[in-house]
Parts: sequence; C-alpha cells; structure tokens
Amino acid sequence: MLSTTQLPAKQDLNEFIDTVAYFPVSTVGLVDLAIAEGASRQVVGFFNSFPHDQVFSDYDDLAARSEQILIMEEERPQMPPEQILGPQE
Repeated sequence: MLSTTQLPAKQDLNEFIDTVAYFPVSTVGLVDLAIAEGASRQVVGFFNSFPHDQVFSDYDDLAARSEQILIMEEERPQMPPEQILGPQE
C-alpha cells in the first residue's frame, strides 16, 4: 500500500506508460524501464509495489490496471477501516 504522497500524478503515470514499447511486460521490466527512462521515484515505486510476477499483456491492459490501482489507492484514506480490510468472518 502506498500513501497518497507516494502516488504518482496520473499524467506522470500515463507519460511513462506511453514509453513502454514492448508487450507483454512484467512488473520487474516496468521498474527497470522506469529507472532507465528517468521516471519519477513515485512512478518507480508505484510499479515496484505490484506483485513481481504480474504480467501486462498489452498497452490497454497496463493502462487500465494501473489506473484502477491508482484510483483505489487514492480512495483508500477515505474508506472506513472495515471497508479496507474487507468483511470479517
């Protein structure tokens, strides 16, 4: 989980995603590319927080899942703890 101060700006995230030229790409590949391309540490940290076995099949998959995670992380501080943790059984 990233804090909202560690989240990349959506524009920075989209600009980086636009630089990804080859798919499928793994999370490790994205982190390596982000470092090589000089992406912000927030972008590097964002992808580094994903499971390392994650693979993105194409541009649309990468963009959609990244946006979904970004939105979820932005909304997390506004959620009550029981909603973040899920139902207790």
